[in-house]
Amino acid sequence: MPRGGVTALCPGFVRTPLLETFATGSPGQRRHDIPLWLCASPENGRCRCHRAIRRNKGSVVITPMARLLWWIARLSPGLLDWVTRQGWRGKRRKGDV
Repeated sequence: MPRGGVTALCPGFVRTPLLETFATGSPGQRRHDIPLWLCASPENGRCRCHRAIRRNKGSVVITPMARLLWWIARLSPGLLDWVTRQGWRGKRRKGDV
């Protein structure tokens, strides 16, 4: 009898209605459009997930951008933190935490 396992699914952005209507965080703020090249189709994501679960893989990362961010997080968590928070957007002002 095959043993059960756990597979972590890391899809990144997937083109679904949820992605089209996601909240921005505050009323009146413009919705951010995510480029299609960053997104996976639901069909692609479903196939990759099913394959990984059948093969009892520990994790599956679907989109190339999600895979890149996953590798950056593994190799240099501080770099990913800098990129995703504030580093590339501009210098911090005095007094910012």
